Amino acid sequence: MGKPKILILTSVYPYLPGEYFFEDEIPYWEGTDLFDEITIMPWSAEGIPRKTSERIKIDKPLLGRPPKWVRCLYCFHRLLYPFLLKEILWLAGRKKLTLRNLRSLLACASGSVMTYSRLKKFLKGKPGYTVYAYWNDAQAYGAALAKRAGLIDSLVARAHRFDVYENRRAGGYMPLKRCFARYFDQIFTLSAEASDYMENAYGIPPGILCIAPLGVPVPALSSTPGGDCEVNIVSVSFCRPVKRLDKIIDALAVFAGRHGRLKVNWRHIGGGAGFDEAKAYARLRLSSFANATYAFHGTIPNSDVKAFCIQNKTDLFINASESEGIPVSIMEAMAAGVPPLAPDVGGMADLVSDDFGVLMGDNPSVEDIADGIEELMKKARSPEIRRKARERVENRFNAAKNYPEFIERLHALAAGKR
Repeated sequence: MGKPKILILTSVYPYLPGEYFFEDEIPYWEGTDLFDEITIMPWSAEGIPRKTSERIKIDKPLLGRPPKWVRCLYCFHRLLYPFLLKEILWLAGRKKLTLRNLRSLLACASGSVMTYSRLKKFLKGKPGYTVYAYWNDAQAYGAALAKRAGLIDSLVARAHRFDVYENRRAGGYMPLKRCFARYFDQIFTLSAEASDYMENAYGIPPGILCIAPLGVPVPALSSTPGGDCEVNIVSVSFCRPVKRLDKIIDALAVFAGRHGRLKVNWRHIGGGAGFDEAKAYARLRLSSFANATYAFHGTIPNSDVKAFCIQNKTDLFINASESEGIPVSIMEAMAAGVPPLAPDVGGMADLVSDDFGVLMGDNPSVEDIADGIEELMKKARSPEIRRKARERVENRFNAAKNYPEFIERLHALAAGKR
């Protein structure tokens, strides 16, 4: 009997932009000999493809999506009848059967059946596959339909943030997760907090839920702090309301006002729909302070993000998000020895500690964030503090440790089903 084969479902990878976190995982798939075949099936194939080794096959023949009117027809596939009925009754029983939630359900159902149809074609005459869905969403549910039909041996999925927290969704609803949970062999969350949430919110059996943190490379070099007359602050995120950049800007204004003789330098990396609005707000709030400077670098290559804190003097990293899983951006900063300031949301407490940073409450005010900068500034230049920040990543979020272990877990599952 040969080695197992694995099919990885992604949203866009290897195509740009998006799924930058997977860039740190893919080298370990390229280097493993535990699987006979490794194939990636992206949902969308728009944009420039990233380079992958010959070890990785990309499912090009099935890329692309049919027109919108055709996609709508997938909602009424006979495979979904029992699931749709059950889901509609669940919504009605909880007084959540709104037009918004019904549209969300039908869109998810359509995506699930589209994925199932693609998998059915791909897997024809190809037994022995394990499917690994990078997100626990419509693609994963389509794979669940394939497992239900006996087309695949085993099914696993990761669950990050977007695909975990129903209370963060418009309408307070995440379609079909409860219906398909039992078809997964394992669902890998990023933290114990996320596993507890999925068990309590969706009734997913704890035996299916496992913890498998992401990881980042630990660079050979570390970041250098600034001098005594300055504080250099970096943030990395998309410019979206959930990231609360307005609060960061307001807190920087408060902090700069408190320390007129201290040069306050803030650098933000990341684009998005709110990029221009964030720049305009920073200009409005910070331009009046002679001691404050800021720069918006927009979207830059992932390799440049990793190198930024090493190539530029950085005292601390700041995050003020309403919702997070465990942010890779903070991992990367800490791997370079930069102490973090962050709110206690999602699995943040697994990454950030007051031992080498500042963990705020889950909904910090502008004053709380300014106070956090104040507190962290006092210890951010300490070599001991910076070493501890780096060690947290080395010990718990190291790509060289986490991803080989994850691949071995998937191999053990796949081999056990053969």
